Amino acid sequence: DGIYAFPAVIDPLVMYWNRDMLGTYNFINPPASWETIVNETVPTLVKRDFDRTIVRSPLAFGEYRNVTNGFAVISMLLLQGGSDLVTEGDNEYKLNLNQAKSGKGEPFTTAVNFYTNFAIPSNPLYSWNRAQHNDQLQFLSEDLVLYFGKGSEAKGLSFQNPNLNFGMAEVPQGATA
Repeated sequence: DGIYAFPAVIDPLVMYWNRDMLGTYNFINPPASWETIVNETVPTLVKRDFDRTIVRSPLAFGEYRNVTNGFAVISMLLLQGGSDLVTEGDNEYKLNLNQAKSGKGEPFTTAVNFYTNFAIPSNPLYSWNRAQHNDQLQFLSEDLVLYFGKGSEAKGLSFQNPNLNFGMAEVPQGATA
């Protein structure tokens, strides 16, 4: 049908990771899969007080207003889950967030449930809430282990905290990706 748009700039979502914090717990590399984050990273790295107040968080998922790139993160989870997002029909476009390309599953429901599990106090993954400061500031102050940001943010992160020992990695994928 032709070209609808052509991006002038590509600025991918990446996962920044604190090398020192992961290294302290014998993680040599950042997590490459969501299963690793759920089964190893969060249980090992989350630090809570006796009353479940979060002191250190592995990642900033679960809320939206204090997550700098929340829209991009949820969009990424939708795409990884196989969402059609938008489809073209008879002279119209349809929003199909919860319709998988394969016809199986509900990508929107799955993505939102996964994302919000990290903010439910009774959930074992509980590691973020709206009382936390902005995720980028938490990462810069070394109270957040993994920060999901745009690739272009690297220089600014280095400038704001020149002592922060961090790396940049691809965002995690599902184990079957």
